[in-house]
Amino acid sequence: MDGFILPPGLVRLPGGTPAYDAWLAGLPQAVAGLADRWSLRLGEPFLPGGSSAWVAPAVADGDPAVLKVGWVHDEAEHEADGLRAWDGRGTVRLLRAHRDGATQALLLEPCRPGVPLSGVLPGPEQDVVLAGLLRRLWITP
Repeated sequence: MDGFILPPGLVRLPGGTPAYDAWLAGLPQAVAGLADRWSLRLGEPFLPGGSSAWVAPAVADGDPAVLKVGWVHDEAEHEADGLRAWDGRGTVRLLRAHRDGATQALLLEPCRPGVPLSGVLPGPEQDVVLAGLLRRLWITP
């Protein structure tokens, strides 16, 4: 993985999940292939990073974007479907998606992380904010 920055959140002890280990080993090639496929200029990944996706700022067709290259697991199985359905209403907008085996790539409108809700409001007030977000996310199936 020469020159490829692997966020610490993605590194796990080898042998825990062979499918994940295989996905991680192929991640640099997957990212390079997606950058070529979608003509992206990529920045360094966001750190410390998550636990199942490589995420970095990108430029696509001259516009800022974010590339998320994730390992498909139960929670991520339908992420692209949900983002496509919500179309930016309460979520980031999905610009492009591609699935190849255990790898799911999402090109997203940019959204920079802010301050965690837990750092600015007590629990009950966080619930009010989340309930409001859930109302925005509800759509007729």
